[in-house]
Order: sequence, then C-alpha cells, then structure tokens
Amino acid sequence: MGYEVRLYIGSPSSITEEESTYYFQTYATFDLCKIGEGYLSDLISYIHGSDQTPRLEEVIKSALNAGIGLSNLGKDVFLNPNVSLTKVYIYSGDVKTRKDLYGEVLRSVPIEIVYACLKKDMIGNDYRRFVSVEALLRTLLDKAVWEDVEIVMYGH
Repeated sequence: MGYEVRLYIGSPSSITEEESTYYFQTYATFDLCKIGEGYLSDLISYIHGSDQTPRLEEVIKSALNAGIGLSNLGKDVFLNPNVSLTKVYIYSGDVKTRKDLYGEVLRSVPIEIVYACLKKDMIGNDYRRFVSVEALLRTLLDKAVWEDVEIVMYGH
C-alpha cells in the first residue's frame, strides 16, 4: 500500500449516533507517512473489507507467543468472522470525520493487534517512525495505566 497513514490513538466513547457510530476520544495522533507493504498494510486491507485473515492470524499467534496479551475484542475480531470492528467518528478541529481521505469508513482496532503488526513489520526494518510509535504503543499497552485503548488507522 502506498498511501500515507495517520494513527489516532484513543478509545470509542459511549456517545453514539446513527448507524452505531461512536465518538472516538483521541489521546494522541502519530503520522506514519507511507508505510509500504507489510503486516500494517494487510491490517488496513482487512479493516476495509479485503480478506487478509490468514496472514493476520499468524501475527496474532506470534503476538501471543511473545507475551503480548490480546483483549477479548482483539481475539474476537480476527478469530470470529461474525464480529465487526467498531465504526467511529473523529474530530479534526470542528469538523466531524467519519471517513478517511480515501472514502473508507473509520473503524477502531484493538491496540494489541496494531502493535503486533508493527513489531512484525519492524523485523529487519529500522524505519524511524516505526521505532518512535513502537515506544509509544508499548507504554500504552500497560493496562495498569490505560484501559481499552484502540487505534484508528486514517489514510491520507
């Protein structure tokens, strides 16, 4: 995938509107720019409806083996085909945004899944933006401090 990706890190709130779309409370944003091919781009394809499940199941298994715990939602999303990701909207200034610049509906993904894909993409790849966001996500995985953190992968 050649397009640029910005991560919105936060959590869906209980505030909802039509079609079960939830307000996404943003804690931080991180611009990854062009991420290239890899597990993160597979994850984006999966979020937008392309079937990348077998490759992502490999990521989940390696994450579990590496001691990265997955939330129940994280497990359900990829191991149960009847579970869908949460549709969300974000604010950019005063503008409510439901789709990215490519027209894809915004959906939040459990942080553990994004982190596991990122770690796989970092093998043999020292892209400076990956190194920086990995440190941030690792800190946010500390459940003693943060709960229910999810990520919106916004194409721009």
